[in-house]
Amino acid sequence: MLSLEGRRALVTGGGRGIGLGIARGLAGAGADLILLGRESARLEEAGKSIESGGRAIGTVILNLLFTSLAAYPFAKMKFRGRDVIFYLLLATFIVPPQLTYIPSYVLAVNVFRYYDTIMALIFPSLATVFNIFLLRQAFKSVPDDLIDAGRIDGAGEFRIWWSILLPIVRPSLATAAIITFVNQWNDFFWPLVVTRSSRMFTPPAGIVYFADAEAGTKWSIIMAAAIVIIMPLIVAFLLGRKQFIESMTHAAIKG
Repeated sequence: MLSLEGRRALVTGGGRGIGLGIARGLAGAGADLILLGRESARLEEAGKSIESGGRAIGTVILNLLFTSLAAYPFAKMKFRGRDVIFYLLLATFIVPPQLTYIPSYVLAVNVFRYYDTIMALIFPSLATVFNIFLLRQAFKSVPDDLIDAGRIDGAGEFRIWWSILLPIVRPSLATAAIITFVNQWNDFFWPLVVTRSSRMFTPPAGIVYFADAEAGTKWSIIMAAAIVIIMPLIVAFLLGRKQFIESMTHAAIKG
């Protein structure tokens, strides 16, 4: 039989052991909650970035509108300096895109004042030289007789562009749309330069939030996010693959 002092020591020691176990359990649960909070924050930020990729669709629509309007005069209208202006546009292909970031940033901050806004991501892509060149070549393949017939019927230049040329060059429009969408969706460096809030980032920039030097990088989550990010690109190509192939085949046959 234990004495009274022995019983007190046993109870006291057992209480300390139970308290120590409870403290350790609470500490572990607290650490798990902290890690869970960090993961939830990163998932929320990445989700915002993925949702912000919807801006690429609006950019595609505006880009096709402006580039097709610019390509039509170069292909079917005659005016002084047309070829010179067009070849000057083509000459910009030799300029590295990185060389334009500094003046574009200055314009965004000091002139247009759209830093960290949606226009900072859309405005630089409203018109691209490649799409102007692509649609100009597509417009040139349309017989002039169709345009002359439209003018005889009283159609203006805008009506000819909208009702005659655009329906004929749908494959080239689809190709330009796919290229523009992919470029906007995958843009990484420019959003980091011209935006500071995570909600304005493009999906590739959102993957950065899955990297954590303290808690460790979750490569499984990063790979899953990468798969989710490329899915819209695959869907866009599958929807426009017929038009894309027709455009490439037409260009090859003409060449």
